[in-house]
Amino acid sequence: SAVTTADGQYQITQKELAQNESTLNVQASGYLGSELKLVLNRTGTVEINFPMQKAASQGISISDLTADKPKCGAYCTANFTGILKNIGDVSQDIITQVKVTNPAGNTIEEFMVATDATSFETPLNLTPQQQLTLPFAWHTQNYPPGVYTLHWSVFSKRTMQLLAQMEKTLTIEPTIKIASLKVVSSIDQTNQGTTAQLLIQAAVRNQSNVPAP
Repeated sequence: SAVTTADGQYQITQKELAQNESTLNVQASGYLGSELKLVLNRTGTVEINFPMQKAASQGISISDLTADKPKCGAYCTANFTGILKNIGDVSQDIITQVKVTNPAGNTIEEFMVATDATSFETPLNLTPQQQLTLPFAWHTQNYPPGVYTLHWSVFSKRTMQLLAQMEKTLTIEPTIKIASLKVVSSIDQTNQGTTAQLLIQAAVRNQSNVPAP
């Protein structure tokens, strides 16, 4: 065996080769292997050059994952945008997923991200060096105040191998909010001078994430 120099030169002595037929196998990072059968019938020096074919590379990058707001209250929609890029030289069928963890690190939500509402079952296809801006949104509901982390992951559709991941945090602030108050009476009208039993009900829609004082 031999290790080449920086410019690809190598040397193997006759002692390292079989007397009749030998097989030379060349391996290089980022290239397909090459093999050559060699028959020695005399002594001397032989120069052998191996043609190397570059191996296909695969990879997806995520960049510029941004949020339209750093903080949000209860029942708030936060909008995010990220850029996906195929940095390999082969097309990739991918699926993207967002996992949301609470301040304790526990997963509270998981959802898929697609280019439109009809393509959740269809993988995204990125050709070599193609770049795609992908938006998604998360609704905070009535989750307690704290710092939440959104983990955006990209997987190979074929192998489900994780190809890329990026995180973004969002702070949910304490919120006390009465979204609506509706008062309903049991009767709409009554005659003058008559006595009627009146029942009044109030419906309150509470959109707080902390107890009201």
